[in-house]
Order: sequence, then C-alpha cells, then structure tokens
Amino acid sequence: MEKEPNEMTVDGALAELAVVESSLHTTGAVDVETSALAQIRHDLLNGQLNPEEAIAKARAMIEARSDYH
Repeated sequence: MEKEPNEMTVDGALAELAVVESSLHTTGAVDVETSALAQIRHDLLNGQLNPEEAIAKARAMIEARSDYH
C-alpha cells in the first residue's frame, strides 16, 4: 500500500515524539508525562495508534501544560 504524500509515517511520528519529549524535558517534564510519552510510543509501535493519533496525543500534552500555566 502506498502512502499519501502528506501521510505521517511511523518513523516521522517517532521523530515528532522525540521533539515533544525534548520540549517537555527542557521545561521540566514530570514523571507522568514521561510515562505517557513512553505509552504513546509503545502503542504506536504495536499498531494500537496510527501516527496521526500518536502525534495528536503528544501535542495535547504540550497544550494541556500551556493551558495549566
């Protein structure tokens, strides 16, 4: 199956998750955020989340943090 030109790949999603993780660590990630990102990564690699869902969940963590502060 060919992917659409703008479709996120698993590798692309993993790269984006690394960016989100770096951003959270830079601002003092708490244990629950680290665990949540690990779970998102696990679910992505096991096919329980597609790349777009994984990125959406990770970005929601950053948004939730900015809404909190």
